[in-house]
Amino acid sequence: MTDLTWISTAISTARPQAMGALLRYFRDLDAAEEAFQDACLRAL
Repeated sequence: MTDLTWISTAISTARPQAMGALLRYFRDLDAAEEAFQDACLRAL
């Protein structure tokens, strides 16, 4: 498995649970998606 494949799989696996938590926190889909994207970029 290449690094890019591993990273993509890890992000895809974590997304549903993370988005659920972020939606409960922000109560706004756009803010939750932006926070998830920011977190993913910081993780890289």
